[in-house]
Amino acid sequence: MNHLSPPPAPGRVIVRLNWVDAVTLGGLLLALGALLATARHQLALALGLLFLAVFCDAFDGVLARRFGLARDFGRYLDSFVDVFIYLITPAAWFYASGFDTPWALAILAVFIAAGLIRLSVFNGIGNIEIPAAGGSAKLAYLGMPVFWAAFAAAGYFPLRLLAGDELARPMLGVVLLVYAALMLHRADYWKPRHKGLMLGAIGAISAAYFWLAG
Repeated sequence: MNHLSPPPAPGRVIVRLNWVDAVTLGGLLLALGALLATARHQLALALGLLFLAVFCDAFDGVLARRFGLARDFGRYLDSFVDVFIYLITPAAWFYASGFDTPWALAILAVFIAAGLIRLSVFNGIGNIEIPAAGGSAKLAYLGMPVFWAAFAAAGYFPLRLLAGDELARPMLGVVLLVYAALMLHRADYWKPRHKGLMLGAIGAISAAYFWLAG
């Protein structure tokens, strides 16, 4: 970049991390653990770890706003970590689960590229406000958010068992292509607001896959 930026804060390091940043980085470590489990073909364990990473990602922003620790750096860090949680790890998991033909690799490349563009836009604008009932406003996403990729992986696991790879693979290909298009679609998308319900769903999925991993 060739534009001028504010000078960094004085000190021995380029940025001072806070405890919410540690939660964000905890999500990164869990995603890397999921990648390792994927490389060892422990696919159920990988999903259990991935959804713990999703848990960290779901609540680091909430905690930052609740305790007055929200800042641009935290949003940038969160988006970079999201690349591992919602793009690289799911793509590697799909590949390890048998979605590995040449056309499948091309679809995974399109999915990752669309997700990177979506996250780059989010870095610039964050959440958006849309009109709600009663003249108030509510937060939403511009473009389909990347976090649904983890849920796609969670759904693909039982789909393979029920439908078999010959049917599951083309279905996944269609889902990922549609998903990539929706991530780039200029429209308002729902942002979950019931944190307790979201916590329960993420925790239940993680626990289920840890149980399956034995």
